[in-house]
Order: sequence, then structure tokens, then C-alpha cells
Amino acid sequence: MAHVDRPESLNDLLDNITKFQQAKLNLDGHVDLLRHKVGLLGPLNTSRPFDPNTLEAQLNDIKHHFESLSQSYQQLLLKEKFIQYLLQEPPLVIDDLQPTEQEASKAQHHLNERLEIIRQYIEDIQYKAESIHDSRQSAMEVANDAIRVLDEINKMEDQMDQLNTFLSNISGMTIEEATQKVDSHQRDIIALQRLIEQKQDSLEEQQWQAEDLTEEIKQLETKSEHLKEKVAYALQQNRKGDPRIDREYEQYQQQIEMCHRLFGVEKIVFVSSSLIHVVYQKPIYDSMSNVS
Repeated sequence: MAHVDRPESLNDLLDNITKFQQAKLNLDGHVDLLRHKVGLLGPLNTSRPFDPNTLEAQLNDIKHHFESLSQSYQQLLLKEKFIQYLLQEPPLVIDDLQPTEQEASKAQHHLNERLEIIRQYIEDIQYKAESIHDSRQSAMEVANDAIRVLDEINKMEDQMDQLNTFLSNISGMTIEEATQKVDSHQRDIIALQRLIEQKQDSLEEQQWQAEDLTEEIKQLETKSEHLKEKVAYALQQNRKGDPRIDREYEQYQQQIEMCHRLFGVEKIVFVSSSLIHVVYQKPIYDSMSNVS
């Protein structure tokens, strides 16, 4: 602990207080530097926020600043004792037993001013001490959080090693290999889903085509009835040996076959006068897939 000499006059006392104030102002810089080191001020280092080496280095910096703050706090207590020592009443040296009232009043006024200044400095010192204590508590909390994060990281690394060993023993694959295999399966599933969606779209389109074909078949059925009548008439005339009937019947058969090919109809079964069964031909890509 440094030895502080008692000032010889009030001017020396004011100079000492000014120096003490300047020294105490440096505590704010130390506190801000500490808060910056622990991440309470300034941009955070987000490159590797949970790297064990980085956290350990930060923890060492925090411990170093704790020691600096402790030394500053001891100096603060020493200077506070110095101020209290200055406030003690000095021994009276009576040179003149009859001082004038004017000089006594003036000295009392100056003394009151000095006492008020000293009181303000004491309050400021107490406030700085409380701020240092709060900063120390906050820094301790940050240090404890950093230690807890380090422990969690070590546990996670142990669990990852155990999981990697377990997977290697079971399937002979590491986590990276298993992840790649899962990604490959996911891609296959996505491709299969897309193929299913395409099939669904194709089925919807075929349903629409079937509805259109059903309507067209109804129209063809109506035309077929008329053609049947013509065929009956043609057969009747054929019995009489008319060659035109043979040509018309042949054209009719060709037209029916062309309609079947055009609309993918394999055959039409007339169940009754109001009900028919339409048998469609298989799609080309299904036939090709069966062949392959």
C-alpha cells in the first residue's frame, strides 16, 4: 500500500483531489474495456462463437481483468481512507488568540466549500465502487456461462464420438456416410413423388379424355343406329344382289375401325338400348414398360 502524505494547505488538498479524480476516471475505461472483452460492448465474434479455445482465451482475459479490477478497488479503498483522513479535524495551532471575526467567517466559508466538494467526491467514489461491484458480478456471470458452454460442448463432442462409434460398429458407416445415404434416399423419394404427381396428372387428363370419348361414343352410338338401319337395308338389298350395298358395308366397317383407333377404343359392347360398355386400349407407355 502506498503512503500518502498529509497536505500542508487547502490548495495542496485540492490538487490531490484533482489527481485522485483523474485517476478514478480511468476506472470507466477499464470497465468499458472489460465489458468489451466479455462481449457486453462492441460487435460479437460470430465466426466461431462456441469454439473451446476461443472461450478459454476469453475466460483468461476475464480473469486478468478481474485482477486489474481488484487492484483498482484496493487503490480506491486506500484513496477513500486518505479522504477520510483529510476530513479529520487537524490539531489547532494557536498563534493569535484574538483573530478577527471577518477572517474567521471567511475561513469558515472556504472550509464549508471544501467540505461540500469533498462530500461530492466521496459520493462519486461510492458510486464508482458500486459500479465496479456490479461489473464484477456481471463478469462473473459471463464467466460462469462460458464455463457452462464449454462443459456442454465437451458433452456434445463425447456424445457425437459415442454415436459415431455406435454407428460404425453396427453398420460400418460413419455419420457422414449415413447422412449421405439418407440424402440419396431423400432424392430418390423426391423423384418418386414427382413421378407420382406426373402419373396423377396423366390420370386426370385421361379421365377428361374418357369423359369426352364417352360423349363422342354416345354420338357414335346414335350414328351407329342409323348405320344399322342402313346395313339392314343393305343386307336386304344384298339378297337381291346389289353391288353398291357391298361397297357401302365395307366403307362402314372401315369407318368403325378408324374411329376405334382414333379414340383408343378396343371394342364396344352394347348391353342394352340405354347401356354400353366401352373397353379402351392400353396406353402406349404402359405397353412399352411391360415389354421392357
